[in-house]
Amino acid sequence: MADKQKKQKSNWKGNKGSSKVAGKGTGKVACNTSAKEYRSFLYMLPGKVTAKELADQLDFLAKETVEVWTEVNLLELTLQSGTLTFEDMMEDLGGAEDATLLEKLNVKQVYACDYEASDAENVQKIMKCLIDAVGGFMASDTEDFEPFIKVEEL
Repeated sequence: MADKQKKQKSNWKGNKGSSKVAGKGTGKVACNTSAKEYRSFLYMLPGKVTAKELADQLDFLAKETVEVWTEVNLLELTLQSGTLTFEDMMEDLGGAEDATLLEKLNVKQVYACDYEASDAENVQKIMKCLIDAVGGFMASDTEDFEPFIKVEEL
């Protein structure tokens, strides 16, 4: 592995259980499973926002495509080619170093998100809606959460 690649931050495997391959500083991560490409990012929020509260912002989606597991604070959206998941990562970011960085970035809630690359256009629409409604930004799953990711880069 090249020295310039950043170490992956979490042990998170996504909802497919596949191994991740870092995407050369793009903030995108691909999984090579059944010739499908999966991508991931971190959704960083300035306040505590539950998966249910995120789902409530997505009233343009059909109800049968939205599932919320309140017990584990997880949101799953069924899209055309796969799912977009929002997995609460706060328990995994409990170290002092993480706490300092999250405080510096004014982040109180982090979700690990993954989706199939062919759903990128729908994911862009969803993330634009969420960021406009509840704020926050997207980041990479690296030690310093950089590079930050713009909606149109998904």
